[in-house]
Amino acid sequence: MSEGYAALESLLATGGSYTVVLGSRAELEPWRYGQLQPSLQSSNSVLERLDCDFARYTSVYQFAEIIKTKYAEPIDVLVLCAGKISSRCRHTVDGQEETLQVNVLSHALLIELLALKLGVNGTPCRILMVGSSLHRSVPEGTVSPANIDTKLSVNFDPMEVYHITKLIQVFLMYTVQERFNDDQRPVSVVVVSPGGRTVCRGITQNFPSGTYFSQRKIEETAEETYNMELRHAWTQWFISKNVWKPEFIEAPAPPMAPLGPIPAPGHVENYGQGQELDQGQWQWQGQGQTPMMPFGQSGSYPPQTQQPWFQMPGQGQGQGSHS
Repeated sequence: MSEGYAALESLLATGGSYTVVLGSRAELEPWRYGQLQPSLQSSNSVLERLDCDFARYTSVYQFAEIIKTKYAEPIDVLVLCAGKISSRCRHTVDGQEETLQVNVLSHALLIELLALKLGVNGTPCRILMVGSSLHRSVPEGTVSPANIDTKLSVNFDPMEVYHITKLIQVFLMYTVQERFNDDQRPVSVVVVSPGGRTVCRGITQNFPSGTYFSQRKIEETAEETYNMELRHAWTQWFISKNVWKPEFIEAPAPPMAPLGPIPAPGHVENYGQGQELDQGQWQWQGQGQTPMMPFGQSGSYPPQTQQPWFQMPGQGQGQGSHS
């Protein structure tokens, strides 16, 4: 069971009404939907699944386009938990090493494509990435934007490559943090490790932007990630990969992968059984809206019923941080 379902179960257990968008490669299994159905009905929430394959930039563009055109509400929580360990060195149709694209580059691209729906009109938003403490196992100074292509292709070792992608993911967290700090939008970004229950803590507890936390405590990231010159170098690397922009603009679809039409109904599954939300069912600092959570690909475990960081109807200011 993966992290996205775990986060979803925890969210539904808070008692609020939500619009949840699940991006995944595979359709939602009937048994999984059956497991979620009681919580969806009792919370008057809506769950939709959309095709999204992080190994294909075209799929990420299509997923983001549907989110931007179908849903008017700003995004409250963006959980990025797609990840993999490739058994051998192989490249995607976009020309990137597969583990790197799935674990890091497509995450950056999706954030960039949805940037104008994050922190809109003062609405707080949390971006949560699922990382790994194994990023610290990469020897300091051995990986840089200048040698990354060589490191991922020569003497390919699946676990070493995975560790490297998780180190680069930490640099992505700091890149995202700097972007939204500069723009003064109320968007925070955190990395959690491992997934599962830790993802759910990110939904219900309060952590400042740029936090890396595990099951036990807030932790420091690898020492080299505090090097500001190196952070800047990785930001420029993301830009050079065409998955990140130096400022907030709508990123065009890549020439080699033009955005196709919105998928046919068979590719969009609406699992929600509740009624449409009205303005009184969701509150954030007095502003009514419908929360929305696009997820990366992901599983589940028994949810914890905790107060979320956001404010629910009839409650005081929400506590906890956002994932």
